[in-house]
Amino acid sequence: MAKTFGPMHSDSVAGKFGGITFRGHGSQKVVSGSKTSFRRRPALQDPWSPDDEPNLQFWHRIPDKCGFRAIGEQLFITSWGDKTSFGRNYVQAIDANQPEHITTPNQWNNRSYAQFDGVNDGMQSLIFTASIPQPAMLFLIMTEPEVLLVRRQVLALNTTYTRGLRWDITAPDGYRLNLGAALLPGDYESQSLKLWTLILNGASSALRFNNGAHGPSGNIGAEAINQLSLAMSVTSLNWTKTKVFEDFCISGAPSELTMTRAFKYAQLRYGI
Repeated sequence: MAKTFGPMHSDSVAGKFGGITFRGHGSQKVVSGSKTSFRRRPALQDPWSPDDEPNLQFWHRIPDKCGFRAIGEQLFITSWGDKTSFGRNYVQAIDANQPEHITTPNQWNNRSYAQFDGVNDGMQSLIFTASIPQPAMLFLIMTEPEVLLVRRQVLALNTTYTRGLRWDITAPDGYRLNLGAALLPGDYESQSLKLWTLILNGASSALRFNNGAHGPSGNIGAEAINQLSLAMSVTSLNWTKTKVFEDFCISGAPSELTMTRAFKYAQLRYGI
């Protein structure tokens, strides 16, 4: 019977036995009769991150790559840089329209966020040099918006107002989600933090909450993404009151595996 001795060696350990070099995540001495060998412990995988995806098109995460304007102890976000090499950055040059950077939320694993006031706060990118074609998956980690008026923009995806995600309460059943031109039902829990997955796939577009198996669906059209407007329309109207932590976009056909990984990532990082 083989006997195992001692704890696994640390990752930094490297050694030789019988002319064989062993390195890596750890090893353990195993004795079977007159033979002694070393068994390697399987490597532990790092948690998934958006930049593990080869087709990542943009990625914004507070407070990474942010520019700030300070007033006393308050910080307001003037720019929010793209973590990819594409440089699809959010900017807001007007002081009164800049969201506040909240650094001590005391919830959501103490992660900081951009707080949009629903009055006149919003950020927008420049028009992209290279647009992002459909299909694609767009993920937002943000609180469910507080709808103060009939319609509030959450995210615009190009230079026309008709494309994007917005809250709408014009339908008879109460609060609704508007995906493209269609009115769609959604669960309304004001200021509850969620992962929103916007599947951009023409007539088969859909929105999911926290990786639910089903969600509102509709036709968002075939137009590519060529600009981003966050918490406001492209014309700087219809502002949304919400807390935004992160967004990222992955091009290509919708993938259940990627959506599940994104939800696990949001759970681990923000405790949603």
